[in-house]
Amino acid sequence: MSDKVPNVYKYALVGARPAADARAAEIRSALNAASLALMAGAWKSTLADEFGRALGDHRSTLQSAAGEERDAIDAEVAVQPDEVAPDSWQANWARLARLEAMP
Repeated sequence: MSDKVPNVYKYALVGARPAADARAAEIRSALNAASLALMAGAWKSTLADEFGRALGDHRSTLQSAAGEERDAIDAEVAVQPDEVAPDSWQANWARLARLEAMP
């Protein structure tokens, strides 16, 4: 009989990775649509030019942040064991997370 239990924290992280990818894709899609509209001439003025430059800066910043989020999840998953002691915080992570969310 094993004295270890599944590491629910690790599996929550693994489950969070697709959501992080989906958020990044949504943001990328929205910002790309706005950029394409500007490039197609939807708005022409010096203000539009400034907006386009700012939009490009935001796109870069958000894409970097999304990459960092994915990398952080992957790095944490890599160091977490599949099984842990029954009294570890990783085994009780879901319960602890619910307690922290309570007012």
